[in-house]
Amino acid sequence: MVVRPELYLGGPTGLKIEHNGTHSYFDNSTGDIIFRQYTDDKDIIFQSDDQSGGITTYFTVDGSTGMVKFEDDRRIAIGSGEDTHIYHDG
Repeated sequence: MVVRPELYLGGPTGLKIEHNGTHSYFDNSTGDIIFRQYTDDKDIIFQSDDQSGGITTYFTVDGSTGMVKFEDDRRIAIGSGEDTHIYHDG
């Protein structure tokens, strides 16, 4: 029997956080999902695999400058076929 741990916040029609042994999910059934950072001049940092077995920052919402910053050597792909790219190599 496979156990699928689930955490419900706000009841079964609110936010569900689930891990199935392979993937993790955040499911919201009511309202918006809002990420907030209340600390002055601090950031929201998005990190993922660096394609070499480590982890790296891909982009940051910078609370001190009001900018979204993408790290060097990262590419923004636009379109379902990824036919448009914005790239900066630093």
